Amino acid sequence: MNHRTKNILIGLFLIGLSAILKFYFKTPNIGILFLVVLGAISGLTTVLVKGFINFEIFLQFQKLKRRKGSFLPERQLVKDSALLIKQNGEKIKGKLVLTNDHLIFLGNGKEEESLEKEVCQINPNISKAKFLGIPDGFRLENDDIVLKVSFPYYWLKKINKLKATA
Repeated sequence: MNHRTKNILIGLFLIGLSAILKFYFKTPNIGILFLVVLGAISGLTTVLVKGFINFEIFLQFQKLKRRKGSFLPERQLVKDSALLIKQNGEKIKGKLVLTNDHLIFLGNGKEEESLEKEVCQINPNISKAKFLGIPDGFRLENDDIVLKVSFPYYWLKKINKLKATA
């Protein structure tokens, strides 16, 4: 589903919800406005927290399922859902894993798209969303690949720590 379709569906949902609140529950306009503003604030807060805060606890409790024996689960340092965006604009959803010496992306698709880079060979830079400039991932400088992840500063901290010890 592309971004425009997603926005249209969200808009239609909000209009429908507002109509139900207005006509069925007889909610005053100020109440509906309050709910919309509260929802927008909570969404923005979530994006800001994920972009700027180093929440290690969320990332360290996730366990990676074994995938075709490509690496041992005990070697992983960090794992989280990610979106890989190639230079040609193609987007692939999957899991991003940082091990002691590699950064590995495992795609969810049938083609099992994957990417594996040695940590010492990558130079990641923070990628920011066009809207408000909030960090939403990082760019692999060598390949012009963008990896959209939650808590990008945490990922960079871990990658730079591994590069310093190598």
